[in-house]
Amino acid sequence: MTEELRRPDPDELLHRIKQEEKADAEKHGYLKIFFGYAAGVGKTYRMLNEAQHLMKAGHEVFAVIVETHGRKEIEVLLSGIPSIPRKQIKYGKIMLEEMDLDEVLRRKPEYVLVDELAHTNMPGSRHEKRYQDVEELLKAGINVYTTLNVQHLESVNDVVYQITGIRVKETLPDRILQMADKIELVDLPTEELLQRLREGKVYIPEKAKTAILKFFKESNLLALREITLRYTAHRVDYDILSYKTEHGIKEVLPTGSKLLVCVSPSYSSADVIRTAHRFADELNSEWFAVYVESPRQPPLKSKDQFQLDKNLNLAREMGAKIVRLSSEHLANEVITFARSKNVSLIIIGFSKRSKFEEVVRGSIVSEIVQKSDPIQVLVVPGTHERPKQPPQKEEKKVRYNFTTVLVSMLSIATTTGLCLILQPFLKVHDIVLLFVIPIVLTSVTTGFLGGILASIFAVASFNFFFIPPFHTFAINDIRFLLTFVVLLFAGAMTSFLANIVKRQAENAKRREKFVQILYEFSQRLLSTVNFSSLVQSIVKNVSELFETEAVLMLPENGKISVTVKSDSSSEFGEREIGIAQWSFQNGKRAGFGTRTLTSSQWQFSPLTFQGKTIGVLALKPHNPEVMLTFEKQHLLESFLNIVALSLKDFY
Repeated sequence: MTEELRRPDPDELLHRIKQEEKADAEKHGYLKIFFGYAAGVGKTYRMLNEAQHLMKAGHEVFAVIVETHGRKEIEVLLSGIPSIPRKQIKYGKIMLEEMDLDEVLRRKPEYVLVDELAHTNMPGSRHEKRYQDVEELLKAGINVYTTLNVQHLESVNDVVYQITGIRVKETLPDRILQMADKIELVDLPTEELLQRLREGKVYIPEKAKTAILKFFKESNLLALREITLRYTAHRVDYDILSYKTEHGIKEVLPTGSKLLVCVSPSYSSADVIRTAHRFADELNSEWFAVYVESPRQPPLKSKDQFQLDKNLNLAREMGAKIVRLSSEHLANEVITFARSKNVSLIIIGFSKRSKFEEVVRGSIVSEIVQKSDPIQVLVVPGTHERPKQPPQKEEKKVRYNFTTVLVSMLSIATTTGLCLILQPFLKVHDIVLLFVIPIVLTSVTTGFLGGILASIFAVASFNFFFIPPFHTFAINDIRFLLTFVVLLFAGAMTSFLANIVKRQAENAKRREKFVQILYEFSQRLLSTVNFSSLVQSIVKNVSELFETEAVLMLPENGKISVTVKSDSSSEFGEREIGIAQWSFQNGKRAGFGTRTLTSSQWQFSPLTFQGKTIGVLALKPHNPEVMLTFEKQHLLESFLNIVALSLKDFY
């Protein structure tokens, strides 16, 4: 799950601009990467073909490193391009060839061709990696054309290992791909690539047979091709957002689909979420589940908070990115967020407000529709029947808070007594001003109800003691009605604003507590010295913070097994281990509070790092209702990420 910031942080934007300016100052050459999913798709051929066009256009092009692998069509294209001789490096008893970086820098051609960007240089070279040579060429103002396969990206190294069973050792950081001025996707259907491999157009026949048996399986190639296409699509999406930011474009560009669904505490919101999931699944698109809370609105009742948590958990389980925003103008906040993420479709539930409520409070749906252009808006009616809610503990409802009433009365009574003492020295309008003070103070200290009560008591006291006829509530001078209205208005507005500030302070305090808990937890894990103390610290801290029994399970020979328990007497049998094994193999949550194997009293969460599941954490809450809240589940997800990160070096 993830919650996202509703707008970029100014400091972060400033840092990004400085980094980009620094990068522009350091990198003067033009970098183009021909990007593919495997050897043989045509990256080198495409690079050489474009080099021929550059030469015909009058540009200076040199081939620095181009690997032909005995392919005749590559050799034909390469024959017409001048080259810079490679440097001979003695390695043991043999002589190997690498890029002669100094010679390239001395000649400083306009364009150079450098194949296999992720290559590791021989010992004795200036740089360990070829991409470091390329960075030096770019800094010198030389334009570089190069090739790269997706499996050499550091970020997908673990994913490639899971797919192919082969650990790619030659990798480069993703920043190299991100710093490219242009990325050209070179794609080829997997069937054609395998045919080229069999015909010896990729490797020599002996090497081709080994490649087909190991790395070049059709299932591997299909998966790598999908990763490459997705990675390139994300790069294009990033380029679009960068272009919009640089040129100040606020309109949504009509490109790939991104969806946004508005979530509310309504029971019908679940239908809206399912509709959004179906659209996202059919369009194969990213989608956001957004809830906007308004400081103007009173805190949610327990049943509404329960339903909101349930709706957000449903969206999260279905794959949405959860976003919680705060704003007084709900429609504007939704539209602003949608435009910032280049969303093309907003899905929202039909408003259940009456006509009177829409006239008084406005219609959020109508506002979104009016302001959304060119984003499309789909209004979903949702169910009209309230589903049966699970039994919940009823909160004690107190219609009037005795403490609030008492504080309001005492503050006004004290002010009245003071005004009666000072009455000979005060005029009527001075007394009115003095009554404003307890109204404001009561509003700030006791909230909305206290401010309203203080206003009513102030009007009554002022009328009874200080306006003729005295000691009655009769009004002879109609001009004092305006005074009463002002006092009531002051109380209402102060109470309203104080309530907003109080709720904002509570939200800030909650966020600060959230960050503090995560920080303390990560510090505790970092302070551990060995594996045994690490796993003990994990279950102990998780158990205490979430008020649960905790069991950490890690794999042994592919089978999950109990590593450590927070309570040695915890009942954790074969059934629980079976659920944990399912969670481990499928990388999904199961058990209590989920939609899988719900009869279990334990909640099983996989520990995942970079797409690889390295264990399972099982929790049995002492208070199930607290454990089910979205806030607790969101905090748990953050804890799971920290736990997985701390265990990654052991698995």
